[in-house]
Amino acid sequence: MSQDRPENNEPSQQEGAQPGPQDQEPPRYGVRLPQGQQPQQPQPPAGDPTPYGHTPGQYPPPPPGAYGQPGQAGTPSGYGQPSPYAQQSPYQAPAGGMQPAGSPGAPPKQIMVAFGLILAAGALTLLTGIIMMATPVNELTRMLQEVIDSDATLRQQFEVAGMEVAALAQMSKTLAVVFMAIGVLLYALIAVFIRKGSNGARITGTVLAAISLIGLFGGDILSTVTVLLGAAGIVLAWMRPSSDYIRATKEAKRRR
Repeated sequence: MSQDRPENNEPSQQEGAQPGPQDQEPPRYGVRLPQGQQPQQPQPPAGDPTPYGHTPGQYPPPPPGAYGQPGQAGTPSGYGQPSPYAQQSPYQAPAGGMQPAGSPGAPPKQIMVAFGLILAAGALTLLTGIIMMATPVNELTRMLQEVIDSDATLRQQFEVAGMEVAALAQMSKTLAVVFMAIGVLLYALIAVFIRKGSNGARITGTVLAAISLIGLFGGDILSTVTVLLGAAGIVLAWMRPSSDYIRATKEAKRRR
């Protein structure tokens, strides 16, 4: 009696048979595929052509208000905002020509006039030195001889000392030129440093002006004008606007 075998519609898998495509697992990194087999690419889910929800080859549209596009009302765009670096720097001079805090500012008019007067006194001192250098020694000797002859006591002293008038004239010319050069340098330095707000230069100028005023009488007209110009410049340097400027300059240097 023959037994009926149940029908098996599913194909039996034999040993060595290749699995179907649906049974294959995607290859892992580092695993070599059999020869002739291509790796499978993951497929996006149905209804979504790309993982980002847009057509392949295109980028998603930027959000409203980004990259200079018009956004919602009252919302500034990302790159359309005014740059914070365009604002006024705190180190720039403020409008109206005002100086930043801690700066003494421009010198007042009194300081500038004093600067000019002291420089003018230095220029006259230089002119006096040039005149002295251009004067011949013979002329200086004649002038000294007249002074000595007019005073009997002075003439007697010269005779006792045995000093020649010509030698004295040459020495006087050399010393006069040296002192004139020193005077020009002092006038220039005092004028420049007073303009910069130096109190030490103002005090030094005051002392020198007082010494010059002592020997003011009895000099020639050029020397008198020189001394008066320097003294007037020092007086202006002690006025209140000048003193305020010098005080502010000292305070600014102290803060540095």
